Amino acid sequence: LNEAVFAISEVTENLRITEIMYHPFAAAGSDDPNEEYVELKNIGTESINLNLVSFTNGIDFTFPNTELAPEQYVVVVEDISTFEAKYGGGIDIAGKYSGKLDNNGERIRLEDAIGQPVLDFSYKDGWFDITDGEGFSLTIIDPAEPNRDGWSQKDSWRPSAYIGGSPGTDDNSP
Repeated sequence: LNEAVFAISEVTENLRITEIMYHPFAAAGSDDPNEEYVELKNIGTESINLNLVSFTNGIDFTFPNTELAPEQYVVVVEDISTFEAKYGGGIDIAGKYSGKLDNNGERIRLEDAIGQPVLDFSYKDGWFDITDGEGFSLTIIDPAEPNRDGWSQKDSWRPSAYIGGSPGTDDNSP
C-alpha cells in the first residue's frame, strides 16, 4: 500500500493572499492580536481544493479539505470567537492559525500540498501608518498580478477602505 500527495497547479496559479490584518486597533495601548486575520482568494475560473495548503512562515496553519469557488474568499484567523464577534458569522473561516502576525512586519510563506511556494513575501509595518495599529488592514491592489515578487513591495499594497478591513469580501477603494 502506497500513499501519495499530489499538488494541483491551479492552487499555485490561482490562490492569492489579498488582505492582512496584522496590527488591529488596540484600545488603551493594549496589544491584542485576537482580531488578526489573513484573507485569501481564488482568482481563477474553476474551484480549487486547499487540502494541505499551508502557512509555514509568519503563522502556522494547514487547510483542511476545503473547496474554494472562483472569486471566493476565505480567511484564517487568530481567534474565531473574537473574529465572529467583530465581523459576524457570515464569513467563510477556514480555521484558527497558531502564532501571530508580527506588528513590525515579517515574512509570510504559503505553500501548496507538496511544499512548493504559492506566495513567499514580506510586509512592513512602516508602509502605511494607518495599517500599523490604527485599525486598517493591508490590501493587495491587484490579486491577479502575475509577478508574485510584487507582494513584497509597498506599491503592491494599500490600506483597506474601511476600519477593520473587509474580510471575506472585495475591498473597494473609496
